[in-house]
Amino acid sequence: MAVKYLSEKKALVYARESRDDYGEKYERIETQRDILLEFCEKNGIKNIVDVIMDDNMSGTSFERLNDIKRMMASGEIDVFICKDASRLGRNLLESLKFIEFAEEKNVEIMFESEVFDPEIFPLIAWFNERRAKDDSVKIRRVLRHKLENGLVIVAPFGYKKENGVMVPEPNAAAVVKKIFEMAYNGSTCPQIADYLNVIHALTPSEGHSTKRKIQNPIWTRDNVRRTLRNPTYIGTHIAGKIEKISFKSKKYRRVPEEDCIVIPNHHEALVSEEVFNAVQLDLRTFKINSRKPSQNPFTGLMFCGRCGKAVLLRSRKGTLPVKYVCAKHNREGLIKDELREGWGCNPHAVYYADLNKMIMDYVSRFMDDNDFKNEVLNSIMEGNDLGKLRIMIDNLKEQESKLQKRFDILYEDRLTGILPEFMFTEKSQPVLDSLNKVRAQIEIYSKELKRENSMEPAKMYESCIKKIYENGLSAEALKKLFVKIIIYEPNEITEKDMKDYNIPEEQYNVLLNQGGYLFIQRSPWNSIILDKQRL
Repeated sequence: MAVKYLSEKKALVYARESRDDYGEKYERIETQRDILLEFCEKNGIKNIVDVIMDDNMSGTSFERLNDIKRMMASGEIDVFICKDASRLGRNLLESLKFIEFAEEKNVEIMFESEVFDPEIFPLIAWFNERRAKDDSVKIRRVLRHKLENGLVIVAPFGYKKENGVMVPEPNAAAVVKKIFEMAYNGSTCPQIADYLNVIHALTPSEGHSTKRKIQNPIWTRDNVRRTLRNPTYIGTHIAGKIEKISFKSKKYRRVPEEDCIVIPNHHEALVSEEVFNAVQLDLRTFKINSRKPSQNPFTGLMFCGRCGKAVLLRSRKGTLPVKYVCAKHNREGLIKDELREGWGCNPHAVYYADLNKMIMDYVSRFMDDNDFKNEVLNSIMEGNDLGKLRIMIDNLKEQESKLQKRFDILYEDRLTGILPEFMFTEKSQPVLDSLNKVRAQIEIYSKELKRENSMEPAKMYESCIKKIYENGLSAEALKKLFVKIIIYEPNEITEKDMKDYNIPEEQYNVLLNQGGYLFIQRSPWNSIILDKQRL
C-alpha cells in the first residue's frame, strides 16, 4: 500500500487561545492561525479542508473537539495540526484519549512549535495540566482578594451594577420593600406571595441583573422567605458563597457559611435594620425534619393521593406539634389554576401524633382481639403467592444472562484489538453497572424467598406487629409491613386507584366520600389496610 505524501493528505488546522492560560493572552488567535498556515506551506501541506479557531476557550474542556473527532471517524481528515500540546488541551486524561482516538483512525498529529512524540507526549500533557491547575489557584486567589475588597460579580434581585457598584434597581427594589413592609405588618409568606402574584409583581428571575434562559413569573412562599432572610437588603454584602469543585469541572458547590466573605455597609440598604430584625423574629421557620429513621419512622412511606408527591414531615420552631403535609403544597401553596395549570395542591395534613396513635390503636387491636387478628392473618394467607417471587427471580436471571453476553462480546473485542482500552472502559462500565444492579436484586429476592419459605407470611406479619407493640414505631418494622401510605382528601381517589390497589368497593366509597389513609402492604401479602377515620 502506497504511503500518502503530506501534499496529498487532508489536513485540519486547529487554533485555540485562552485568556486564562498563564494568566495572560500571548497572541491574537488570528496570529496563531497565520503561523499554522505558514507551517503548512513550508511542509508542503496543501489540502487544508478546514481551519477551526476556538477563541477564549478553556483547555480543560474537550467537548470543543467533538466535531473534529467526528471528522476523524468519517475519514474527512488525515492530519491534525495545532501549535503545541498545550493548544490541544490541558487535561491529561482527555488529551491521551484524543491522541489514542486519532491513532485508531489513522490520523497523524503534528505540532508547529514542537515535535509530536507519542512516547513523551503523556509527560508533556501532565505538565500542561499541572500548569492549568496552578493558574486556577492563582486566579482564585486574585478573585478572592477582589471579593474581599467589595467586588460585585452579579447583583442580587433589587439591585443592579453601575461601574462595578451595586445600586438599587427601581422596579425590583420597590417589590423588595413591599415584601418587608407586608411582613413587618404581620402578613405571612404565603399571603405575600399570593398578593405579589395577583399584582403580577416582578419576580427574582425576571428582574435579575443577568438574563436567564428560563424565567419564572410566579412568586412562591420560598421566594418570599429567602428575600426576607437576605441581609443584602440592609446593606451587607455576602460573597464567595459557591466555588468550583475542580479546575477541570463545570460543577459548583456551596461554601460553608463561616468561610463566606461578609462586608457590612457595602451598598445602599433597601430596609432598615430595625425592620429586618423584627421580621426575623416573627418569621416562622419551617424545616423538613432529619431523615434519620429514629426521628421519622414514616420517611419514604407517605404520599399525596392527589398529586402523588411525597408527604413530608414539617416542624416549626418552638413546641408546636409536627405534622405531615404534601410536598407540592408546602412548596407552592393551595391550588391556583389561574396562575398556572397544575399549580399547588391541597394540604393533606396529618399530625404525627395522630398517625402514631392510629397505627398503635390498630396494633393493639391486633394483639388484643383474637377475632380481628385471625381475620387479618387469614387475609394475608389468601394473598400469599411465593410463585411471584420466583417469577421475578427468573426474569432477573434472564436479564443477567443477556448483560453477561454483552460484556463478554466487548471483552473479546478488547482482546482482539477491535476496541481500544478507553472505548472498552466507556462501553463496558454501564453494562457492568447494570449487571451488578441485577445481581444485587437477585440476591435480595432470593433471600426474601428463602425467608418466606422458612417463615409463613402470617407469622412474619405477626412478628412485625409484636415488635411495634412492644417497642413502639420504628422505620424498620413499618417498611417490613407497608410499601406506602397514601393520604386522600374527599373526592380525590380515582377508579384507577381502586383497580391498581385492589380496593374493595365498600372501602373505595369511604375514601371517596370521607377521605382517609390507604395502607399498601408489602409483597407478597398483596392486601390493604384502610383506616376509615375522616381526615
